[in-house]
Amino acid sequence: MFTPSPKIKIEVAEVYQDRVPVDEDIEFADICNPRGFIYGTLWFVRATAANGERFLHDHRFDDMEEAQDLCHRVNGRKEINEVHWTRTYPEYGSAAWGVEDAHRQVDLACALHRGDMEAVDRLA
Repeated sequence: MFTPSPKIKIEVAEVYQDRVPVDEDIEFADICNPRGFIYGTLWFVRATAANGERFLHDHRFDDMEEAQDLCHRVNGRKEINEVHWTRTYPEYGSAAWGVEDAHRQVDLACALHRGDMEAVDRLA
């Protein structure tokens, strides 16, 4: 039996760019770049729900126009298909951020109680 993919209502989608490693070549290695990463600009589409939850589209775009096209379509529909999107960090100060921060505070208290300093460093 076919079950439709879950849809998530969103408020806004936006395009942003980031410089990320796109390749590596040992010929470009030096003390600051020991693996010889070659960096390039990629474009991403991020959607934000009303409660502050954020989702990144699974595809990284080489072309800004392609990313903007997807962004305009998402902004027109005001919903995304969860199959093609990955949940990421919530918007700072939002309701979703408050929930995530409360969980982090509990994890931090548990790590302190256990004496797990590696976890404390990661969570603090």
